[in-house]
Amino acid sequence: MSESYQSQEPSWTSPESRRSGLPGWAIALIVAGVCFICLCTGLSVAGIGALSLLGAQTSEVFSEIESGLAEVPIAEPVDTSGAVALGDTATLRDLHITVIDATSFTSTNTVYIPDPGNEYWSVDVVFENISGKVIQLGVFTSSVQDVSGNVYTYSFLAQESASETALNVVQPLRPGTSVSGYLFYEVPQDTSELFWIYDSFLSGEQAVIQLK
Repeated sequence: MSESYQSQEPSWTSPESRRSGLPGWAIALIVAGVCFICLCTGLSVAGIGALSLLGAQTSEVFSEIESGLAEVPIAEPVDTSGAVALGDTATLRDLHITVIDATSFTSTNTVYIPDPGNEYWSVDVVFENISGKVIQLGVFTSSVQDVSGNVYTYSFLAQESASETALNVVQPLRPGTSVSGYLFYEVPQDTSELFWIYDSFLSGEQAVIQLK
């Protein structure tokens, strides 16, 4: 029997071509970086917007404060015919007030100087609480009045120019205690008389003491 031989060519399959591009982990890293940049940009924009809004609100608040200060009425002159002499004690319902000394002084600061024709004055005063409750003292409840009835409120420029220790702007005073210190004002040089006034808003009384 004759055997027939048929040659068979081996089958050949071309290898699968590799995919082009970046691996998956690299793509994920790039996406995460883009998201992070977008998040930072968004937060920056939001922060700038918030700061702008806050700045606008702050400006509005200061405008309201300045407007409110402009509306504060100028103190009216008081009757000085019953003024207490320097060194004597003025008695109010809740307070004893004594001005120990009052004098003009030269500024120790070359920047804070009085206006032409004016001078700084310091008033050495003692407050004694004779009531049974705490009293809040304040520098803005005091003023100086000249012979013409012009009123001069407390001066922080004079305070900064002085060597003496000023009273606190607001000073709580307990029952049976006293406090002393200096208050400061800017007044005309050529006035013949000066009076120091303290307004007690709680009792509606005023202490009037002649300084000059």
